[in-house]
Amino acid sequence: MEVPVPPRLPVGARKEGVRRGLVPPYLPEGRGWVEGPGPSTPPRGAWGAAPMSEAITMDDALVVGAGPAGLAIAAALCEAGLRVAGLAPRAPDAPWPNTYGIWCDELAPLGLLGLLGHRWEAGAVFLEDGALPLGRAYGLLDNARLQAHLLGRCERGGVAWHRGTAAAAE
Repeated sequence: MEVPVPPRLPVGARKEGVRRGLVPPYLPEGRGWVEGPGPSTPPRGAWGAAPMSEAITMDDALVVGAGPAGLAIAAALCEAGLRVAGLAPRAPDAPWPNTYGIWCDELAPLGLLGLLGHRWEAGAVFLEDGALPLGRAYGLLDNARLQAHLLGRCERGGVAWHRGTAAAAE
């Protein structure tokens, strides 16, 4: 049986179409998101068939991963008005094992300098011929503050987090 491909819609149109009953709120057969217990595909049939179990719903976007990039993307999508789900093997509030740095002049326009744990004003690269001043301040992000900031944005946006791993992506 050939799986019907949903039409491409402008951003936000799918959500509005689902609300108005014009677009089915589930994925086509065989296109589930989550690998693990519970249903991950809708019942057999074409578009317009009986809706999938309420355990899995259709969102505008699925963000895979809950590190700094995943949380930032999920937050930005919510702030753009999309319904977002997140999928990660660990809880999104689990501590991050890595450290993250950024040029301070890239963080300042975002108003997020308060997320720095440390700031170096006089960065340099040391080569065989000596030091090469970089002329830019560099900062080490405080993981706990950054994570709390991004999780707060995700929470305000209503991100629904699921624990698991992605089985496939198309």
